[in-house]
Amino acid sequence: MGMGAVLLLVLLPACAPGPAERERARLRADVDSIAAWFLRLDPTPGMSIAVVRGGDTLVMKGYGMARLEAGTPVTSGTVFAIGSITKSFTAAAVMRLVEEGRLRLDATVGELLPEYRGPGRTATVHHLLNHTSGIPTYPRSMVGPRDPAEAERTPAEMLALFSGQPPDFAPGADFRYSNSAYYLLGLIVERVSGPPDGAYVERALVRPAGLRRTGLCSAISADSVRAKGYDGFIGRVRDAPRENPGDHGAAGSMCSTSRDLVRWMHALREGVAVSPASYERMTVDAAVPAWERTRVGYGLMMGEIQGHPMIFHGGSLAGFNSVMLHFPADALTIVVLANGPMPVQNVAAEVARAVLGLERVRREY
Repeated sequence: MGMGAVLLLVLLPACAPGPAERERARLRADVDSIAAWFLRLDPTPGMSIAVVRGGDTLVMKGYGMARLEAGTPVTSGTVFAIGSITKSFTAAAVMRLVEEGRLRLDATVGELLPEYRGPGRTATVHHLLNHTSGIPTYPRSMVGPRDPAEAERTPAEMLALFSGQPPDFAPGADFRYSNSAYYLLGLIVERVSGPPDGAYVERALVRPAGLRRTGLCSAISADSVRAKGYDGFIGRVRDAPRENPGDHGAAGSMCSTSRDLVRWMHALREGVAVSPASYERMTVDAAVPAWERTRVGYGLMMGEIQGHPMIFHGGSLAGFNSVMLHFPADALTIVVLANGPMPVQNVAAEVARAVLGLERVRREY
């Protein structure tokens, strides 16, 4: 046997993957299988999944197609409309203004927006943030469908959708999810920080957090990185109804990537986006009945999966669904973005079960 062969035999054991790398490979294979199974069953062209545990990136990749007509695949850098995940940015912007002494949580809508004559004028910023204002949410059906190329609705047009309605309840008396409340928060951020509200979010949050493809959807226009929204009917994929994200303002006008949303969760909890005290306030529940096993904070919600506490928020817009989960005790963050009717919450929950070693809904994918 030559010296080269002996050297090769000596080196081979050292090159074999260790237990940690084998575990990573198994988890990556599990996530790939979960993604493939959901895509087979659902008329959604593609999705982007990010899974980060501590400082270890387990998965950061795309599955399927971002734009069917162009044959563009999804990657971790593909931009999706994130709908109501926008609310986490809005809440963080409010808390930054509170930290700067420019806004008070006990200030009322009537004080901050004296021209607003709709329901909930006595509701405070606190009530708006945790959906206890009693301000009725504007109907999504009245916002879309329409051509995204059309100009965004003006604040006066959006306020007209709910300002003539009676309140759902007295401020602080109950909980009801309200897009209208967050739309008003956007107007408040703009009034306090200077127009437009998106400029403050970009300056105070997006740039410091190192988010590279996150912002108002209208500002991210390159088709090469944007996913197109699709719908499904009887297993067939079709173009989604038209909807302009900008109409939703601070309630749902932003776009992002799975990679950026992992960074965003890190920025929130590590004191980059807001102070630790503000983040703690964002994750304190409203202390009123909400959904079963779900508690509501400021732009974030709290729940659990099989005894593992999580902080999360989801979003939807015509042709898009999104969710981000963070398990603080497990240092685990999961983001799933899809350009179709995919139940991304189910995908993320199954990925979480796989990574945390919990009982799965299905044994095999």
